[in-house]
Amino acid sequence: MKKFFSVFAVLALLLTIAPFGLVSAQEITTQVQSSNSIAQSGTPVTVDTYETNVISPQKANFYVDLSVQKYGGLLAKWTYKNPGKVITDVDLIMTLEYREDFLHAWKTVDTVRFDYPGGLGATEQNERTFYPDQKGTYRVFVSGNVYHTPGFTNIQMFSGSRAYDPKIIISNDPDKIELK
Repeated sequence: MKKFFSVFAVLALLLTIAPFGLVSAQEITTQVQSSNSIAQSGTPVTVDTYETNVISPQKANFYVDLSVQKYGGLLAKWTYKNPGKVITDVDLIMTLEYREDFLHAWKTVDTVRFDYPGGLGATEQNERTFYPDQKGTYRVFVSGNVYHTPGFTNIQMFSGSRAYDPKIIISNDPDKIELK
């Protein structure tokens, strides 16, 4: 009985001390302004400079893909399109990155450089097949410049990540299936 009374007394004391009447909630509306420019949007930007030194940013279309090939290897390819421009030079670096699982950081496995005169059209594309020997997740990072008249496009873009195991080869022909 003493325990019951002491617990009841403590609860009564807490209820009388707590200032429940002073608690209030109020809705606050705030407006956050975002100043995203074309250069901050993540999409490659074409910067044209003319004789008047006026800079006019325009969006270019750049695409990077990484796919697992059915006979082994990872095919990394990129495509650049900029209608109305004449591509004069390509200077891009493609980096294959690897990580064992999501707890590990990305590590550079292989790098290839694309440095050649452009095809004088509005579209340029290229690819590379990598043959890594470790099981894990891979992605491709492409960076550099594509030059055209007038101006250039600065490129920095990742592909999606792909799981890859070099011991698994997908084939329709049972005679060509090999396990390393």
